[in-house]
Amino acid sequence: MIYCLFVTLIGQLNYVPDELSDNINNFYPGNAVITCIQNSSVWGNIYDESRALDVIDWLLGHGFGHAQPLEHILKSAGHVLRVSPDGSRLVERIDPALWDEYEQVTQPDDQASQYMQEAWAPAFGRNPNVGDAWSKAIKAIETLLKPIVSTKNDKATIGSMVSALRQSPDKWKCKLPDREYKSNGKINVKPGIEVFIDVLATIGYQPDRHDSDQPQETDETTARSILFLATTVIGWLRDGMLRTIDSIEN
Repeated sequence: MIYCLFVTLIGQLNYVPDELSDNINNFYPGNAVITCIQNSSVWGNIYDESRALDVIDWLLGHGFGHAQPLEHILKSAGHVLRVSPDGSRLVERIDPALWDEYEQVTQPDDQASQYMQEAWAPAFGRNPNVGDAWSKAIKAIETLLKPIVSTKNDKATIGSMVSALRQSPDKWKCKLPDREYKSNGKINVKPGIEVFIDVLATIGYQPDRHDSDQPQETDETTARSILFLATTVIGWLRDGMLRTIDSIEN
């Protein structure tokens, strides 16, 4: 399997990209790329799948090889990894619908898309860092939310903007539906704007977002769930789900 992946990626077994060869001495001795190469008769005898996948990930990240044929083989084999949509790395194979949503919201060439790309890479890549992924997802939302909620404060955070929305919800029109719920036998209605505020507050509550004497470890499943939710919020904001009343009247 690994042999086939290398053949697909670089086309010939007796070829090591010059950039990889030239920079081997610049990597620290335990680096997977060096170890794999030094113990592998170039590419032909890959004995350690984990190290080999690290090498493939490195090659993709440095623009070597053919990403689409590689993804075809991984998918056909039912491998737990896939090539990322942008072809730059190996990532976990999650529900295709989630990848589709991610690709849709990151189509515009803007700062929010850049932050979301930087969020998904550490969340699902070979060396996950879910705390960083959560932080970048928040930055993506802040980028799109500032022009709507805090036009005069470029340093506004998701927390400060949640507070602004709570204090004066009538300044904005939110197209999320109101939510009916029963409490103490009575039917109550939560306006769509409050539903949206609750979503933002959930995303903004990152355990390790602020320095603390007792930092909390970020749970991987929780962080990834937040990332999926943030992707949905990015889509909402791009579709004009939240607008100021003034912009509608004008």
